[in-house]
Amino acid sequence: MSLTSWGQHGVTGAYRHDGVQRSDTVLVVEDEESLSRLWTMCLNLSGYATAAVSNGEEALALFHYAEPDAVVLDLMKPGISGLDLLLYLRRDLAYHGGVVVVTARDEQVPGEYRLAVAYEVLHKGDNTFSNQTLLEALERQLKKPPAGV
Repeated sequence: MSLTSWGQHGVTGAYRHDGVQRSDTVLVVEDEESLSRLWTMCLNLSGYATAAVSNGEEALALFHYAEPDAVVLDLMKPGISGLDLLLYLRRDLAYHGGVVVVTARDEQVPGEYRLAVAYEVLHKGDNTFSNQTLLEALERQLKKPPAGV
């Protein structure tokens, strides 16, 4: 997706510390404003162009303008749940970009469900969770073949 297609929707383009800008765009869907700002800043510093929304409804509205290359998605939020949003993106919108799910809950998601929507899960409360693990998960999602449903 081009940066200009998200321009009027609050997309932040950024250059890495070495001056290189990535072509990948990432949508952050997180209702906790401090985490949303932190992850957006971290992604921008790594060269990603980002947009951040606080709920599923805003995410769907943004998808009508352009699809991001990847989504960082919180599961628990007001309105449309993260899992419902993910299913809608994969099945109804045929979205094949990378998805990193970040959750504070220790949810057990059935393996067949995870395979159907092809995403990676990180737990906010886990002592191994960091901005670096988020970036690494995002890189894995961007490098893998498109998800099928």
